[in-house]
Amino acid sequence: MSFGRDRRGFIFSLDATLAMLVVLIVMAGVARVGGPESIYGQHGYLRLERYANDALEVMQLTGTLDNIINLLVEGENSLAEELAEDELRKILPGEVQFRFLIGDESDPRLDNVYPSVENHAEWYSNFINAEDIAVAARVSAFLYQLDQDNPYHSEGWHEIEDENWQAQTFVAGRTGVLTKVALYLKKEENPGVLTIEIRDCAGADDPPGSTVLASMTTSDVTSKTGQEYEFTFTSPASVTAGVYYSIVLHEPEDVGDGGKYKWAEYKPSPSDSDIYLEGHVWKSKDSGGSWKVGGKGRHDYYFRTYVRVVPPENIFDSITLYVWRGPGI
Repeated sequence: MSFGRDRRGFIFSLDATLAMLVVLIVMAGVARVGGPESIYGQHGYLRLERYANDALEVMQLTGTLDNIINLLVEGENSLAEELAEDELRKILPGEVQFRFLIGDESDPRLDNVYPSVENHAEWYSNFINAEDIAVAARVSAFLYQLDQDNPYHSEGWHEIEDENWQAQTFVAGRTGVLTKVALYLKKEENPGVLTIEIRDCAGADDPPGSTVLASMTTSDVTSKTGQEYEFTFTSPASVTAGVYYSIVLHEPEDVGDGGKYKWAEYKPSPSDSDIYLEGHVWKSKDSGGSWKVGGKGRHDYYFRTYVRVVPPENIFDSITLYVWRGPGI
C-alpha cells in the first residue's frame, strides 16, 4: 500500500488520522502469516522470532552447528539429529516447539529434528497447522573439515634454508581434496619465499615421496617469535582415507639475504608417548634427495590438515529453524 499514489494530496482531518492509525494497526497485525491481528499477537510473534534467531546464534557461537555439519560429512546423520535436538531443547523454552532443517526442503541433508526422536509425522502435522511460525536461517559452507593434526609444540625449532628441507608425514582420515594446512612458523631476518608442498608417502614410517600433489609459495610468514599460519592451495591435492602423505617445506637457494624460516616441533619427554602415531618429522640436508627421521620417530611438527569431502557444487546449504508455540507430543 502506498499513501503517495493519489497525487492530489491528502487532508489530515481527525477522521482521516484515525483511519490511518487503524490501517497501520491492521497492517502490523497482518505482517506475518496466520497470526492474530493484534499488537499483542505481533509482540508474541517477535518474541518467537527472537527465540529462533538467538537459538541459531548460540549454536553457531558454541560450535554446535560446526559439530552437526562434521557429523553429516562423516555420514553420522543420526548423531547429528540427536545433537541438534538435544541442544535446541536446552536452549528454547519448554512451550516453544521446533523443526530444524539443513538443506533444501525437497532433498535435505538433515530433517526430522523435532523436540523428540519419535512421532515425526505428528510433529510435522503440528508444524504445518501451527498458528504462528517464526523462521531463522543461516548459510553453511561445507568447504573443509579438520582432518589430521598435532596441535602442540615445544621449544624445538628446525630451520628451512637452502638445502635444508623439513617435512611431516601423516595419514589422510577423509577422502576428498586437501585444501588447507596450518603450520606454526617463524622467520629470522629476510628469507626468500617459502614453498609448501603436499607429497606422496609410502607409509607411517617412510620418508616423503618425490611426487608433488599440491604446491604453493608464500611470503606471509612475518613473525619473529612464532605463530600459526594457514595456507590454502589454489589447486588442492586429492587424498584418500588411509593413504599416507607428507607436508614438505623448503626455501629456494640463493634467494633473500641469508634469512631462514623455522618450523615448531613437539618433542615429548622420555616418559611421554608419541603424540601423533601416523607420521613423523623428517629432515633433508640435500634438497630432498635423501631424508632422515627426526627424534627417533617420536617427534612431530605442529600441523593441521583440512579436507573438503563434498563436490564444489554442493558446498553451500541453508540451515533453517522453525519455531512455534504449542503443546508437546
